[in-house]
Amino acid sequence: MTEIRKNVVYQALYQIVLAITPLITAPYIARVLGVENLGIYSYTYATVSYFILFSMLGITNYGSREIAISYVQGKENTSQTFCSIYLLQCLMTIVMICIYIVYVVLVVKDNRIIAATQIINLFSCLFDVNWFFVGIEKIKIMAKRGIIIKALTVLSILLFVKKESSLWIYVMIMSLSALLNNLVMWRDVLSDLVLGRPSIKSVLKHIKPCAILFLPVLSSSVYRIMDKTMVGNLSNYEQLGFYYNADKVINIPICLMSGISMIILPRMTNYLHNNEIEKSGSLFSQSIDTFFCVSCAIGFGIASVAEEFVPLFFGKNYFECIFLVKMFSPVFIIKSISMCVRNIYLIPAKKEMIYNFAIVGGVITNLVLNIILIPLYGAGGAVFATLTTELVVCILQIIGLNKHIIRMVFRKQLMLYFINAISMSICVYYVKYFDCIDVEKLIIKILLGIIIYVLLCFFEWKNIDSEIFKKYISIIRWILKIK
Repeated sequence: MTEIRKNVVYQALYQIVLAITPLITAPYIARVLGVENLGIYSYTYATVSYFILFSMLGITNYGSREIAISYVQGKENTSQTFCSIYLLQCLMTIVMICIYIVYVVLVVKDNRIIAATQIINLFSCLFDVNWFFVGIEKIKIMAKRGIIIKALTVLSILLFVKKESSLWIYVMIMSLSALLNNLVMWRDVLSDLVLGRPSIKSVLKHIKPCAILFLPVLSSSVYRIMDKTMVGNLSNYEQLGFYYNADKVINIPICLMSGISMIILPRMTNYLHNNEIEKSGSLFSQSIDTFFCVSCAIGFGIASVAEEFVPLFFGKNYFECIFLVKMFSPVFIIKSISMCVRNIYLIPAKKEMIYNFAIVGGVITNLVLNIILIPLYGAGGAVFATLTTELVVCILQIIGLNKHIIRMVFRKQLMLYFINAISMSICVYYVKYFDCIDVEKLIIKILLGIIIYVLLCFFEWKNIDSEIFKKYISIIRWILKIK
């Protein structure tokens, strides 16, 4: 478990950097580019994201799982697996690049330069091999280089994006950072593997399992991207700008949870592959415990500080985002549970069909609600549709699990986190009546909320002799030791 702890720490550090960078750039970009330009960026990026999905064909999850299995069988086997999967990725990406060029030339009428610049994001998929490093559990390499590139990205934005007409520069910087982040990983790929030309048969055998994993990735991503494209089409770019910023606030911590779940995926895959039932059960139990504990704190915390945070963060022109952020906050809790069930149990156990069924239900729900609600309520309708969709997906996933796993998800201890988060929110709420400026209220709310929630949780862990309490203490000791 020591390696998992190291990977979690490195990934957490990287995800914290990813979370901090929007805290630096988002207020600046919101003020410099304006809400309409943010809507244009969101719309064009959402569009190219459809093509990126098809170019990767579910390889992010499938590739890391297959590499995790082949890695224990030696370098030669790992090299063969990597080459055959990567060639499939390249072929799909080239096809998608050609189709996207046709789309920009023949279909796009407005903001064609911005849409054309977004092709760099698609081109970067040719070099995306992060799934390989997740599979062999070398997270430190990804984290260190990712942090450096993020720092350069932030610096470039602050130096070169100066006015509303700088939108194309912003798109260029964001796209090139994605490309560079993928390119720098290839030095280690070339040193860790013996690359060769895979046979057509070895490539073709990956299409079916990739397609099975691609369906849930496509479906979940479609309804996540579909919100933005439908707000842009059924409402306007201003409403899309509000939605984009509210969505960003929630997705910052979601990225952290997603990164950690992807680290645990290859280890759980190995446990299940080797039929180590006790270890896999313990790992899942600890994971769902941690995910629910953190998500309740952050979800209720975001809703509690929205009134002070949004005007300070985005500016006075974004007051509409306060209500949207509050509506969005339960999504983080629901999505964290779904993510844990999917990445730490369903995918490693090769039970993708359960997730596929849940996602199809989610897509239908999202599409119907978006069509009804967005023309009436704009961004607010899209947020409600997303919240309902995530709840539907989560419930359908859990229904498909066996009784033992369901009992892990609905343990009494997990419900206590929910009660602790409500208690924290009630205490934090009364800070709004303090006679001080918004910045001071925000700081007081955050510090008070952390203190109350942590004390309540530690009191419960200690009383019930929780395994998660022992794990947290051992992780803290390990971090102090390596420092």
